[in-house]
Amino acid sequence: MTKAKIMIENSRGGIDLVRESNEQLTVDQALEKAIRDTYIPRQDIAPKEIGSGLWWDTSVEESARPMRYDEATSQWVPVGCSKEELDQISRLIKACRKTGHQ
Repeated sequence: MTKAKIMIENSRGGIDLVRESNEQLTVDQALEKAIRDTYIPRQDIAPKEIGSGLWWDTSVEESARPMRYDEATSQWVPVGCSKEELDQISRLIKACRKTGHQ
């Protein structure tokens, strides 16, 4: 093999290594983005970075409360009812049953 041909072969190998490195970097970046976009933080204060738009609010000791980010109001809002709200609904239903209201 001539010296020129060996240099070309070596440079092709270098190009393949660079291509593989770039492909790996693209995969790594896509994986990091997927993790960032689907991660749900579990903490007692609202996250500054919105990310997935979901957050487990652990500020209440009895139970964590799922929250979602409302882009229209730029605020974190509950996904469901709190225990207190559920208790209030239950009392209203019981009161309606007692009085015959449906």
